[in-house]
Amino acid sequence: MESEHTKVANVMRAYAEHAVEYAKTRYGIDLDYSEASLAEVDRMMDDRTRGTVIEVDQLTFDEREELWIYCKMIGGYVGEVVIRNLGGTWQAKQIDSGSLAVKLMVGGEIEASPPDAVWRTLTEPFRSMASYYRGVRAILGRAAKPLEGSNEAERGGD
Repeated sequence: MESEHTKVANVMRAYAEHAVEYAKTRYGIDLDYSEASLAEVDRMMDDRTRGTVIEVDQLTFDEREELWIYCKMIGGYVGEVVIRNLGGTWQAKQIDSGSLAVKLMVGGEIEASPPDAVWRTLTEPFRSMASYYRGVRAILGRAAKPLEGSNEAERGGD
């Protein structure tokens, strides 16, 4: 019988695959699960927000649901980038209401939720998925070099 962790991992990998298809179909972008591809993800998200933040309280219920599905899709992809480049595993996490949430365990020491990070990136100012990844990498002690393919060296980071 399949464990909850395995089910969650399979669902998040499917979301990641959907993100790859979405990027190719909508933007003509080939997402390859590299660190550099996160710059493309940030550009896609910027296009989604048109350079501003999404005001969640102004969305209808259906719009909020659609946004959350988008966050799981992009979060699945970002989580897979973390897993493939830094290591980690998708896991199920019991929450107060008795239902399950998704978490990403990285290096046995970091518990994160990429879908929640995407939500915050879309709804709060001054966030990016590349900076999210850099934060995870820094906690693991691998922050010495700029992300491949980014212009972070010129910007001085986020």
